[in-house]
Amino acid sequence: MEKKLEQIEWEAPEYVVPEKGGLWFLILGLVAAGGLAVSIWFQQWVWVVLIIVIVIALITRSVVKPRVVKYKLDEKGLREGEKLYEIEDYKTFGVIREGSDFYVSLRPKTRFGLRLNVVIPGNKGEKIVDFLGARMPMEDVKEDFFDKLVRWLKI
Repeated sequence: MEKKLEQIEWEAPEYVVPEKGGLWFLILGLVAAGGLAVSIWFQQWVWVVLIIVIVIALITRSVVKPRVVKYKLDEKGLREGEKLYEIEDYKTFGVIREGSDFYVSLRPKTRFGLRLNVVIPGNKGEKIVDFLGARMPMEDVKEDFFDKLVRWLKI
């Protein structure tokens, strides 16, 4: 009798948008206005355009809701919609907790590969960790400077 392949399926947002209050937008506006004033004073037009583009991007990312993605984890790897991330391309994994949200973070074997972070629901978290733990070692995921900055800035 053939053994059925284990698979775990779930839906989750592609990323979690931290809550931003009016104070966050006020500070963004003040910093942008200050940067624009200095850039205009020194006639640095590239910086003026860059600041405007960054502010538009930050506001857009703050108000646009992330799409909900279907995930499937099986022997082949992790499917994010139609895209497959093969398990053999990753050497370790870890779990990140940000407030009430949890992510599984897969660390690539290649030196300059990007870490894959996926939101996991609480009701499937143990199954996902057990599944990955049977296939690769688990490690503590340490935040680097960029991760801490992104969390602090709520972007």
